Amino acid sequence: MRVLSILLLSLLGCFASMAQVSKRYLVTQSSFDKITTKTNYQNLVKLYGASNLKEDFYIGEGPVDDTTWTTTIYPGTYKEITVYWQRELFHKKISSVESFQKQAPYFTKDGLKIGSTLKKLLQVNQKKITFLGFGWDYGGMIESFNNGKLEKSIIKFWLDAENEVADRIVGDKEFHTDLPLVKKKLDYIFISKISLSFEE
Repeated sequence: MRVLSILLLSLLGCFASMAQVSKRYLVTQSSFDKITTKTNYQNLVKLYGASNLKEDFYIGEGPVDDTTWTTTIYPGTYKEITVYWQRELFHKKISSVESFQKQAPYFTKDGLKIGSTLKKLLQVNQKKITFLGFGWDYGGMIESFNNGKLEKSIIKFWLDAENEVADRIVGDKEFHTDLPLVKKKLDYIFISKISLSFEE
């Protein structure tokens, strides 16, 4: 009986560990990995360790009001996360969180992650996807999911492409996945950035 009890406890421990692993690196409508809308700087220190945090200043592409302080978690590694603070609430309230490193482990419940192809993103969305051409500041930004499954999601994706594809789908204009040029290259266009906004 004692052996059976020990075995059951071990199995329960394994299941608990599996549940924790499944939540690690997950991006949802309310959290990015361990980060939620209630997370402040002190929480980041507790969650990731002060030695894994780096302060920086972000200057946006738009007006001066677009500038803000950021905290980078695991800087320079494949697990790097950038936290953007609300300008008037530095270290108190997060504006958004993003990841853009190749091989980043962060993923959505649909299995979307950095490196996932536009074909995969299209399969999840179930409707055509409209995005901006590559090769400029807002290149690869998704403009619309066209009332697909991801249309109301606050998880945002940016796209990139292999060089020869990016050179053909280029410029400050919209492209969509029904276009023959894009349709043929769905496996060569991929998610390059995942972000989650806490201000929407």
